[in-house]
Amino acid sequence: MGDAIINFLVSEFLINNFPDQNEGYLTKMKSEIVNRKFLNQLAIQIGINTLLQYNKSSIKIKKGQNRDMYGNAFEALIGAIYLDKGFRFTKNYFEKSIINKWIDLEAIMSNDSNYKGLLFEFSQKEDTEVRFEIEESGTKNNPSYHATVFVGDEAMGKGKGSKKKIAEQIASEEACKKLNL
Repeated sequence: MGDAIINFLVSEFLINNFPDQNEGYLTKMKSEIVNRKFLNQLAIQIGINTLLQYNKSSIKIKKGQNRDMYGNAFEALIGAIYLDKGFRFTKNYFEKSIINKWIDLEAIMSNDSNYKGLLFEFSQKEDTEVRFEIEESGTKNNPSYHATVFVGDEAMGKGKGSKKKIAEQIASEEACKKLNL
């Protein structure tokens, strides 16, 4: 059950925080977060591996090697929180204590494609300027950034995110698509 709850919470978080992104982009981001390897690493970062007790002679784990049991334990923890405290508590806990604290969305976004980097490579080859204009809105605790990327004098992409880098990456992705990069 924990895996289903994590899938739902990650999906809802991504939809709410990246409303201008297409389904393919959101699906890719979600799959990067909920995959087994990532959940195993996340469980170790959080320290779940230090809490597990198991028969070490029957399960051989080399130092530094990730095992599915860590990710499984993390899923079980989220499922237990849901059963004990309900959906609203679990959602708030997951977003504040897991996503915001332990998951680097910028790294996940740039894991496959660094659109901003691609755009700057293009600008060097074509000897043209790339610049970003950033507008900030929202509150101090909940900022929102709107980025517009210009290639030469032409606005080529727009992006919105909770951090400047996210907004710039989204705007860069749109520009790369228009430029067929």
